[in-house]
Amino acid sequence: MDNTLLDLLEQNISLLEKGISLDEYIEKEMQLKIDGDTAIYNKYGFFVIYNKTKNRYLLEGGNNLSGYTMSITIPQYFIYENGYGNPYMYKDYADGDMLVLIFWRYDSDKYDTMDQFKEYIENYYDSIGETYFDYIMRLRDKSYNKGKRPKGYNAYYNGKKTRQVSEDFINQSSRKKIMAERLLRLENKSVFLYNLLNAITDLLVKPIPIFIWGLIDNSSSTYIGLNAIKKSLLFVFWIIGSYLGAIAVYLFLLFFIQIFKLFLCTYKPLVIHFRIFDVIIRLSTRKILKMNDEEIIRLLDKHEDIIESRKEKRNNNKSRVYARKRERDLQEYAFIQQEYERAKESAKNNRDSAERNFEKAREGGTLFSSAEAKREEGKRDMQRATYDEQDAKYYEERIHEKERVLGIKKKNNP
Repeated sequence: MDNTLLDLLEQNISLLEKGISLDEYIEKEMQLKIDGDTAIYNKYGFFVIYNKTKNRYLLEGGNNLSGYTMSITIPQYFIYENGYGNPYMYKDYADGDMLVLIFWRYDSDKYDTMDQFKEYIENYYDSIGETYFDYIMRLRDKSYNKGKRPKGYNAYYNGKKTRQVSEDFINQSSRKKIMAERLLRLENKSVFLYNLLNAITDLLVKPIPIFIWGLIDNSSSTYIGLNAIKKSLLFVFWIIGSYLGAIAVYLFLLFFIQIFKLFLCTYKPLVIHFRIFDVIIRLSTRKILKMNDEEIIRLLDKHEDIIESRKEKRNNNKSRVYARKRERDLQEYAFIQQEYERAKESAKNNRDSAERNFEKAREGGTLFSSAEAKREEGKRDMQRATYDEQDAKYYEERIHEKERVLGIKKKNNP
């Protein structure tokens, strides 16, 4: 993020820390968004929507995967959708209650983790009011108090169902969910086996577009004069052969990319960014979080940590490789400059020597050398000067190229 966006982010956070009404948020939403969203704010802390009229609050944000953003929470649960997200929150806004948005910036010097900071904010607002969850639970059970609040309670509880996933939801998405759960458990049990099966699955799945393209391209193939059994067998063999051919093409592309990187790229290792298992888990993240299963959520967090660790390790390796390359380029740059200066100095000396010899030749030579000998010596000096000037020009071009590669800007002479 550039300095301009950082300055805007700091300005916006300072504004939100003082508190603004939801109506004011609507007016300033485009100003508050960074790159079209408010997701960046979750990295810096939490936001609270506090109903001053009825002393109710909603705490959201933070750097965890389940944290919603302001641009999702406020429109969906308070302002629009006619209460689709949460009818109680929407009703308070529609009734004209004084709803204030306040941002709480995380301070790592005071709190070891974001969770500790979140607990502090909850305790503060619990002392002056109650969460919307507690309010709705009291409507259903007058004996309810915040001491009965379950861990990981659903801040958007709508009064009809608990955080447990509904039967309809289970029926619609259980296959993906179970697959993601099994993958997370497999990775927790053995990272090596998870990566091995992931690589095999990649090898079997990623060539499918090539396989389909091959089928379409050869769809006109016919088996004239063959009976049904032979046609069926040949068709099956053709499908299998096309699929194996697609796998071979995919492997060849990977090999070609690796060869290309070895010869033309600074960072040599082949990087596979698109992993089938990781994509399945990423697509199922929201559904896993809605299950409220602490063990699976813990495995999901561990999975994200592994991915981030892998990215960080790759970035660190890249940084070291590029740092070593820059160091070599700087050393070569210094050597080229030395050669350039040497060639210029040699060219100047040889030209000066040629001029002196030509001058002596015009004077008729010297006591120890004839005019013709001095003239020949002057020609040799002139040839050496020409070669040195060519070398100097060559090194000068290399200096300009190295300066471009290294990003070195030459100062203009006054």
